[in-house]
Amino acid sequence: MKFYTGLVLLFLFMLSSLFASLIDLIEKRNLRKKQSRIEIINVCCSILVFTYFFVPRNVFLGLSILVVLVIYINSIIIGIINDSFHIKHHIIRALIILLIFLLLY
Repeated sequence: MKFYTGLVLLFLFMLSSLFASLIDLIEKRNLRKKQSRIEIINVCCSILVFTYFFVPRNVFLGLSILVVLVIYINSIIIGIINDSFHIKHHIIRALIILLIFLLLY
């Protein structure tokens, strides 16, 4: 039961990251900017959550840790680029990610 709760939360986190990145890409419309390239990486990473249905559980957990870390680091970079980096936001986000992975293991 604990695993499935974590899995649902992970899917929600990844889908929210996917939609946020897609909205930023649509608003920017300039794919040459560094920030747009980071958003494209976030979109690709967010889509990888659907590998749960095609790979073994251990592979999925390892891949999801890597993907979430990439999205987290990219969000920090985007915040720094836009001069809108808020440390409290990223601390809370890191705690939520930690909680999700504690539920998955």
